[in-house]
Amino acid sequence: MPKDHQSSSSQIKNFLSVIIGGSLCGLLVVLGLLYTYGPTSTYLAKNVILSPEVLEKMWYNTSSASTQGQMARFSFKEIEFLHFDQDTSAWNSQELSIKTYGEFYQLVKGDKGSSENEELKTLFDQTPVATILIKASTNGGAAFRSIDENFQQIEFSSDGQAYRVELKENDKAESWAYFPHDNIYNKIMKIFKR
Repeated sequence: MPKDHQSSSSQIKNFLSVIIGGSLCGLLVVLGLLYTYGPTSTYLAKNVILSPEVLEKMWYNTSSASTQGQMARFSFKEIEFLHFDQDTSAWNSQELSIKTYGEFYQLVKGDKGSSENEELKTLFDQTPVATILIKASTNGGAAFRSIDENFQQIEFSSDGQAYRVELKENDKAESWAYFPHDNIYNKIMKIFKR
């Protein structure tokens, strides 16, 4: 009889070992996934910045104050690059082709960023040295005139070492994803000034 009691005790210990071991393995898998894929505030530039292929086909419906609350269809209009020229102490504007913008996209698409990086956020306390504006417009129509709006904005830090991308989130007034990138300002100036 004591032998049966020991086997029951061993069975319970084995059962508990399996349950605890399985729980620990599950926890390790979850922690590994969180480490690999990061928290929700981590971004890949290619998932945040519009690709050239998407731009060419982009359209969306929205209603806003600019459309007097009526639904309007917007489509891609142009890409504008604004930068501060140190020599003339003036802001310069130029329209970028899809091809030129594509070179910028290829340069940054692998970058990893965050909306939580306080160190990067402080780089934008001063006026950015350059901005890319992706613009959309309506075709107008009977209800209202043609309307232009900035669909996406990308700003470059005053030290030229980082950029941020405006996020369109319904529940937040202003939200940005911040990306470190060594010497990004000089790199984009080489691309855009050819």
